[in-house]
Amino acid sequence: MKLKITIKQHALTIAILTIALIFAVGVYEGISRLITIHFGWRLLISFFSALMSYQIVLKTIFWIIEHSTFLLKLYWGDLYLAGYWYYVYTIEGDISKTKYYGVWKITQTLYHIQINGFGLKDDLSQKRTRLHSISELIYISGHYDILHIKTDAANPEIEYYAKSSMFFLTNPKEKYPIAFDAYTKILGGNDNGSTHNDKFTKVIKASCEEDVIQYIKEKEKKDITEPFIVLILGRTASGKTTTAMNLARKTSAEHIQCAFYKRILKPDYGKSDSLRDDLREQATSMYIGAAVDLLFRDKSVILDSSFGLKKRRSIVLNKLVSLTDNVFLVYCITSSVEKTRLRIEERKGKEKEDIRFHASDFSVYEHIDSTFEEPEIDEISAKCKGLIFIDTFERRIVKSEIICENKTSQLIKDKLIEIL
Repeated sequence: MKLKITIKQHALTIAILTIALIFAVGVYEGISRLITIHFGWRLLISFFSALMSYQIVLKTIFWIIEHSTFLLKLYWGDLYLAGYWYYVYTIEGDISKTKYYGVWKITQTLYHIQINGFGLKDDLSQKRTRLHSISELIYISGHYDILHIKTDAANPEIEYYAKSSMFFLTNPKEKYPIAFDAYTKILGGNDNGSTHNDKFTKVIKASCEEDVIQYIKEKEKKDITEPFIVLILGRTASGKTTTAMNLARKTSAEHIQCAFYKRILKPDYGKSDSLRDDLREQATSMYIGAAVDLLFRDKSVILDSSFGLKKRRSIVLNKLVSLTDNVFLVYCITSSVEKTRLRIEERKGKEKEDIRFHASDFSVYEHIDSTFEEPEIDEISAKCKGLIFIDTFERRIVKSEIICENKTSQLIKDKLIEIL
């Protein structure tokens, strides 16, 4: 099957040739009328006139089209790709689904397409790989292939090949592609045989590669994490609420505290209410509803409660885990019972002025401690999950177990370190 662009190239060439022939005929007729000259000379002059006019018209039309974005778009149609693009890809078979970024600059003339690009390191400030295309677009059964030569920054003298298969997305609102999917097969180098699953997006306002890198960085700031859930759990006075409030502030997540809903249900909330399971069950139902609403609006949620019973943790997780792939438990441990007792003593008299101090009697701690079930990573069914133990007395992360390390988990750990 011929490319549509090849048909256009033939049509343009025929049009220019027709102009040249018309000009040659005009020259021939003009010479015949103005001067008497041998027939052979007339043909020769007409031939060279046609040849010169063909060259002049060809170069003029090519120059005009290649220096006009409008005409190039008209010429290439739905294959107009010129400009700056960024791509993000994952490596097929990589269970971590780590994302990698890069930049392409595509230039087009009437007969040629050229791609120059580079892959970025994780910090987005240094180039990891470079590539340049060595073929034109090759149409194969509904998609377009293009071949590249690549080099790695670590070994720039060693070249290897890659083939990108591009599937252009049709959008009735856009005449020209502004996004497309692709997969790139690596043929050589450190990643020989691997396949990259690519998504390309055109950065329309970019005028250089640095603009694209800046665009990626700004996008990363906005999309550094997908919505996540963090359950802050632990015994009384283990630092749960202070940790939850600070983590919410650091990650722009929404802080939901069980005690807040208890106060709504029981405005004169007192010591005896801390141990009421019926009140806790009602509050749990309310804050699950609030969390669901936030997650539907792509907000991240930090839930703050003792979550001492595995059954209660399971109820919360089962309700929320289907709404995000990123679920983490942050367990505030109590390494010193005596320090915990002192914290609780300091709460006395502050219960009404600060919701953090609602449990101000050591008997509440003893009750929760007696029934507390230690959390395990297997309680979470999310794809990316983690269990992080922190000690707010010693101000450190004791240990962490992360399944599917990603930017979200790294963000949470980094912010916990800042808080502690």
